[in-house]
Amino acid sequence: MTQITPSEVNASAALNVCTLPAEVQVDIFHHLNPMEICIAARVCRLWQTMTDDNVIWKMKTAEKWPKCTGEHLPSWKRIYQLNRLYRKSTPVLLDSSFLHIGYNNSIFLWYNDVLHLSPPNTVLPIDHSAPITTLQPLGHDENKRLITGSADGTIRIWEIEHRILTGIQQIKLFCRNILLNEDAITALIVKRKWIIAGSADSTLGIWENDAKKDEVNKCAYLREHEGAITALQSGQDDSNGYIFYSGSEDKTIRVWRISPDKKVTCTQVIKGLSGIITCFAWPTTDSFLYAGTSDNKILVWNIKTLGKLALVASINAHDQPLTCLCAVRFPSCIISGSEDGMVKIWKKNPTKNEWTQAHWGLPFASGISQIAIFDIPPNIKKMTVVCKNHEVFLYDCDPMPTIIRYIQKLAFKDPEEA
Repeated sequence: MTQITPSEVNASAALNVCTLPAEVQVDIFHHLNPMEICIAARVCRLWQTMTDDNVIWKMKTAEKWPKCTGEHLPSWKRIYQLNRLYRKSTPVLLDSSFLHIGYNNSIFLWYNDVLHLSPPNTVLPIDHSAPITTLQPLGHDENKRLITGSADGTIRIWEIEHRILTGIQQIKLFCRNILLNEDAITALIVKRKWIIAGSADSTLGIWENDAKKDEVNKCAYLREHEGAITALQSGQDDSNGYIFYSGSEDKTIRVWRISPDKKVTCTQVIKGLSGIITCFAWPTTDSFLYAGTSDNKILVWNIKTLGKLALVASINAHDQPLTCLCAVRFPSCIISGSEDGMVKIWKKNPTKNEWTQAHWGLPFASGISQIAIFDIPPNIKKMTVVCKNHEVFLYDCDPMPTIIRYIQKLAFKDPEEA
């Protein structure tokens, strides 16, 4: 009797399936889970094409995230990938009235009444095709405006009035090339009239915000990094122009200058870093720029003429990569958060370029997403810590950094996960 090997059985089965009409084969793929579909795509070129079918991935996205739309991206497979990759990112914005936390496709609002944060009775849905990755304020008018960057490659400007969110404008970072439009917004800064965004495909987009005309105009698209943009930081802004800094997966820092005539140039490239820059912090009255890295360090840079940088210190700060840095002006100190679940406070020696841990540190049950400091005149400070397990902690720092007193703990959850 002739024996048939398992490989021959599999090849025969594949051959039989391939003889079915194309629409029947696609219908079979509908019944597989995403992992099985990806495995099937490796069988042959025909199946690779069939498993990229938009109908399949639209269905799989709707099964997992029913409220997700595909308005801005042509590929439902890419929408599924971006949601899976960036879902759980939690950008934070704290101002005198509200604590805003972006989570998936919603913004949670906590009312800030100085003594405590009220529960998030306002959850605002955001119309992005993928999760919110960045969150920034725009302007200082009474009708507050927020800018959200998303994993779907778009930036949107929103106006908040009486806790109602209304989309007023949309900026597409990669409007010239639809293929590049499928990469996530990974970093975003706003400084006066400038809006600057970085993406996962290494592109920097720069726009000028004309508040009088209520318009946002493109200034430049730059692609000089060789990896995803991982962090952005505003710098000096004077009559000589506006300085900003970018960090990337290519383990470099670039210093950029926007001249008064709106020309954008890279004035310095710092190469050979041992880790990826994951976050920046700059106290606006300080001559030092702080950078957190993927190899657990805080790099301290002295800011020279025209914003150029010189390394003055490297601090072995944590046991795992840094996720966020927060600069405090008075008293001058730096707060760091990490994947190791620790929040630490660092203070500079007044006579030399040395930084020491000024507080024993705050341990948490999960990694740190963001840290925000809120100043209450004349000298009261509140610190908010957002953890990756969706818990929010509020602390009273008086006097900082020697005393940190726990006030409150809150939690948030996406309505889709309820």
